[in-house]
Amino acid sequence: MAIGHTVLVALAAFQLNAQSAGSIASHRIPEMGVAVIDSQQNVYIAGGGGCAGGISPGGPVKCPPMVIVKAAAAGSTVFSYSDNINGTSPSSLAVDSAGEVFVIGTRLTVGAFAAKLSADGSRFLYFTQLPSSLLSPQAVQIDSQGNAYIVGMTSDFHPFVTKLSADGTTFAYTTRFTGSAATAANPDLALALAVDASGDVLVTGSTNSPDFPVTPGALQPTFAGPTDAFIAKLDASGNIVSSTFLGGSGGAYGQAIQLDSAGNIYAAGVAGTGFPTTPGTYQPTPIMPLWSSGTTGFIAKLTPSAAAIDWATYTVSNGITPTAVYPVFDPIELLVSATGDVYLSTGTRAGFVPTASAPQPCFSGGNADTAVVHLTAKGALADSTYLGAQSAPFGMSVPGDGSVLVATAAIDPTSLNYVPAVDQITFGQPGWTAPACLSPAVLNAANFTAGMSSGEFVSLTGFGIGPETGAVYQPGPQGRAPTSLGGVTLAFNGIRAPLTYVQSRQVNAQVPFEVSGPAVSMTLTYGDSTFGPIVEQLWPLAEIQGLFRLKPGASTQAAATNEDGTVNGPSSPAAPGSIVSLYGTGYGPLVPSCATGGLNPPGPVPLYYTGAPASSPAVTLAVQYEGGAPTLLCGIDQFNIVVPINAPSGALLLTVNAGGQYNGSTIFVK
Repeated sequence: MAIGHTVLVALAAFQLNAQSAGSIASHRIPEMGVAVIDSQQNVYIAGGGGCAGGISPGGPVKCPPMVIVKAAAAGSTVFSYSDNINGTSPSSLAVDSAGEVFVIGTRLTVGAFAAKLSADGSRFLYFTQLPSSLLSPQAVQIDSQGNAYIVGMTSDFHPFVTKLSADGTTFAYTTRFTGSAATAANPDLALALAVDASGDVLVTGSTNSPDFPVTPGALQPTFAGPTDAFIAKLDASGNIVSSTFLGGSGGAYGQAIQLDSAGNIYAAGVAGTGFPTTPGTYQPTPIMPLWSSGTTGFIAKLTPSAAAIDWATYTVSNGITPTAVYPVFDPIELLVSATGDVYLSTGTRAGFVPTASAPQPCFSGGNADTAVVHLTAKGALADSTYLGAQSAPFGMSVPGDGSVLVATAAIDPTSLNYVPAVDQITFGQPGWTAPACLSPAVLNAANFTAGMSSGEFVSLTGFGIGPETGAVYQPGPQGRAPTSLGGVTLAFNGIRAPLTYVQSRQVNAQVPFEVSGPAVSMTLTYGDSTFGPIVEQLWPLAEIQGLFRLKPGASTQAAATNEDGTVNGPSSPAAPGSIVSLYGTGYGPLVPSCATGGLNPPGPVPLYYTGAPASSPAVTLAVQYEGGAPTLLCGIDQFNIVVPINAPSGALLLTVNAGGQYNGSTIFVK
């Protein structure tokens, strides 16, 4: 009996341990597009369409028709409806309690439309053309009576909200938010909405207009600029009950909004510096990705009247901001559970830091992965993880069993086609830690752009790839960087790499100048663990370039010195006509060359490959010197640029084209 009891206890302990592990279960679904997941975990997707038509050398371009699909939780198709009209592009959909599907979008022949599909997917119950003034519908929600509420952008670039009757025949109201700064180049947009039980509508978006309509007692009555998010509430007749700006000096863009059972408002989007966060939350100060040009994500919980912030935090985001041509952002999915916990999913790149409970703690190495973040009811971080490989979310649900469902489209490594799927994420329970892993992405150390060239300083990301407490190199003889640091070694094609920093989540190193390609085998060891080999491509020329920032992760301020030797910054800007020195890596070898892991010579040595290290959308830059940064590690380059006489005062963004991806750093001008 004792033996049997011992066996049962051991089995129970094994099962508990298995259940506590983080996991991702994936089911393929038949279509990608815009989606919602209902309470029974059915997935409704509107996809297809998405082309502008026209004439090609072979004749008229045939655009695919819109397809509306319902898939069961396991991925099997319940119905698939095609409207058989080419050039129909859906932008949002919603599902009512009866399973009827509401979809909005644009069609080449009629412009903007709203349609309602029967619950069995057999026919449209209505297909209604929106007024021509409502140019770009972006989101739709349904009330308990079947009325549809639609938000978007008007033909004169202002946000709108319109209410469509349950039979699709009557527009009960259309409310347009006016602002004098809305233009084709800088439109004001409404991007998301929520509807409460009374038929009141909460809407969020972005505005460039200081005179955007705000109401007395607003949380933020004045425009912070250059672009602010806005939160507005309309009553059942379409009157503006409350409206407020929401943002800081670095700009903000609202793109998702939800309500809880008490009427509290949750908004999410993209923001720059100065956003009004609160202490004790996930990220009260911004963690600015090195690849971002100045924005990251935010989540804010507001009181039901939007008169006060309960809590607000920065969070993860891909940092994409809208234009008149592309008036949407990288997708953000936002949900609030019955307990007030908050879930967000969006695309992101390397540098995001998942929790130890993450079922996928490492970046896949592509252009972007989905990130999923779980916050407590007070806005503190509970769990976070990467998801997929080169994926983006287009639907999310929280079933209530502790898991998270996310509809994504990820790259299949064999076919290189996007594969739509629903992933069920279970975060690991306390006491469980994700296994160590190394991301296959080799990143430029200055801006985290994927790719490497000989001599470039790079960063590797992962989980458990170094000591928990970071170790910074101490210069050896002649200032050389070591090839072993904190128990970590790294080799490219068997050639040991100089290391400058090692930690569990990040290793910084130099690709030896002696490494040749095109394919390079990379192996990292830490203690008794070996990661790799991973095969990466070596760029033949200096094309993965980056400028270093002074405070990586905190701001876009460049690591730059003024002509008088002071550090360039807001309190010590450069005078027009003076010289500013910038520092970067990935710009290629020197002539004559310098040694891997050693120091640059004390005097000027030119680069082998010359060309503008960066550009500015505001002015043309003249470069006086391109070469090694004297006495710094070989592979770190210096660029002396002349601040143009006509340079505007304040922050001047310098952009770098690194392998087709643009990012940059900021200098300051008097």
